[in-house]
Amino acid sequence: MPETPCPCGSGKPYETCCGPALSQTRWPETAEALMRSRYTAHARRDIAWLRASLLPELQGDFDPVETATFATAAHWTGLTIRRTRRGQAGDSEGTVQFEARFITATGPGSLRENSLFRREGGRWYYVGTAPRLRLR
Repeated sequence: MPETPCPCGSGKPYETCCGPALSQTRWPETAEALMRSRYTAHARRDIAWLRASLLPELQGDFDPVETATFATAAHWTGLTIRRTRRGQAGDSEGTVQFEARFITATGPGSLRENSLFRREGGRWYYVGTAPRLRLR
């Protein structure tokens, strides 16, 4: 059976790239890997992973209906990682600048963000758009 390429664009098979994160059997080891898994979750409409990978204290404000509406309104066409800063196994914070491309009923679009990630309890979590501040 042929391997399915991962939607995140890593060139790896989904089963060994973002698949373990979305099935929550292996947490991503870097901020970039978490970013890629979140893109893949949008592309595969995995709202549970989008919530689980959000910083726990922010999960109470997570709106699964709004998130699902956004994820399903778009056909996700590609992810480009523009820049990463820190976000490795020994770091407590990191940023990932990316562009996620999609097509909706109104045409092509893209989401560009410099995302902030925080490592707590040995796991990376998405925090939100990174402020223009120095990382700790």
